[in-house]
Amino acid sequence: MGNILKDKSMVFTIRIVNLHKYPDKRKAYSLSDQILISGTAIGVLQKETECAESNADFIHNIASPQKNVMKPFSGLNCYLKQNIYPKQNIQACLQTQMN
Repeated sequence: MGNILKDKSMVFTIRIVNLHKYPDKRKAYSLSDQILISGTAIGVLQKETECAESNADFIHNIASPQKNVMKPFSGLNCYLKQNIYPKQNIQACLQTQMN
């Protein structure tokens, strides 16, 4: 059985990177970069939980991705309302959160 947190964070990171590569990102360059940074950080922070040295360290490390997970979603919702990127690409990223 796989690690659901690890699997979902990887799927989300790939979707964010693919969205960032979209040709029309110049329309929202700043927001695009912020979404890329916060979207890929989730996987990195999740990886740190695997290296926890104690229960307290694990709890601290797992809380960080939970706090950061909402950052890219607010930007993605902004994209959705502004029609900057294709709707299906944004919905694929948003769907990762819900499944």
